[in-house]
Amino acid sequence: MQSLSIHLLLHDLRRAYATERAIIEPDQFFYPNYLFFLKTVRQESSLVFWRDRLAGVPKCAFPRLTVLPDKEARFVSTCVDLEITSYQLSGFARTRQTTVDAVLRLAWALILRCFTGSNRVCFGYQTIGRDDSLIGMRHAIGSFSNTVACNYELGTYNSLSSALQMVEERLLASLPHQHFTIAELQHGMGMKGGEHLFNSCLTFTEEPAGLNSKFTTRTSFELKPVSLQQTFDVDVVVNLRFAAGKLVVDFGQRVMSSEQAIHVANTFGSAIRAIVASPNTSIGLVDLFSDRDYAQILAWDAESPCEVEGQTQAVVHELVSRQVAIQPGSQAVCSWDGSYTYLELEAESTKLAHHLIDVGVGPHSVVPVVMDKCKLAPVAMIAVLKYVFWFGVCKGAVVDMTCAGPAPRLFRSTPSSSA
Repeated sequence: MQSLSIHLLLHDLRRAYATERAIIEPDQFFYPNYLFFLKTVRQESSLVFWRDRLAGVPKCAFPRLTVLPDKEARFVSTCVDLEITSYQLSGFARTRQTTVDAVLRLAWALILRCFTGSNRVCFGYQTIGRDDSLIGMRHAIGSFSNTVACNYELGTYNSLSSALQMVEERLLASLPHQHFTIAELQHGMGMKGGEHLFNSCLTFTEEPAGLNSKFTTRTSFELKPVSLQQTFDVDVVVNLRFAAGKLVVDFGQRVMSSEQAIHVANTFGSAIRAIVASPNTSIGLVDLFSDRDYAQILAWDAESPCEVEGQTQAVVHELVSRQVAIQPGSQAVCSWDGSYTYLELEAESTKLAHHLIDVGVGPHSVVPVVMDKCKLAPVAMIAVLKYVFWFGVCKGAVVDMTCAGPAPRLFRSTPSSSA
């Protein structure tokens, strides 16, 4: 049963206790009519729409933040109060002529952009799936919701306000095709079993206006959901709702620890506040580092031993080699395009270091690494460090250069680095 149906039940229950009268029967709703509606609405045009929209969209996976193997990973839900009021969000939405759920979708897109290192993000969003053309469906109880794919390209120099408009327009365009399921879409696109466009999903449920309104009949009790735990065939589920006038997230996941889930949830809150506070800021300048993050770093620093006596100094590639001996199967690199264990990282970087020597890279060379954030970037850096120390300390260097800048500037920078 979808969360909106639960809210409707609570609304009727409260009204029955408050008025001590029988619940007014809504317009009669026939489920066979709904099944016939689904049969007629799922047309070939919806498949064409989704195929065109998602053509060439890369898979977007929120990375695994824990080293637990898949068979030991459990789906855990954590409830976090984001300390953002409904008054703040609704006021901002009215001022910017947008919706609260559009703000939430953009905020989660910013989180995915941060954790995947890619401007192109994709995730699922749960729609209510209720069509006003069916008599009585507005107040019907059941599971009518569906998940639509939300894919955005968040350019570094685009403003949050323009991105917000784009997010809202794309959802409105997809609503006529919301009843075409993700499973049907992936089958229609020829995706094999186990392949997914995304591994995260966002839901947002607003309470009915009269559930706990101060304008309704007073009662000696209050009805509200304690937690919202919906599961999907994804690794991360962000269930959002208002409780006592504040935005609350029930963060369900199986790719991180509970402590990490709390940090990600609070970073999500930071993204929402950034949108509300500075909508004209460019996406590349959005700061998701919160006071909570700073306090956590100070706490970690306080837990570290002050004295450095007896500590062994080592370079990065030597530390990787030590981890190979201690825990070769543990995750060393986690990226949007894959991952490496310590053993795999050691093998790949060593292979590349030998290749650098074979192609003539010698002592006193400065090797530029020009690539986007991906699993091969640390392989390349460690390979250069290995080659440097094979020839002796301080006989070479690695220069990390971003691909985001203009190509002419990149080529001008390379000679200045003696590369």
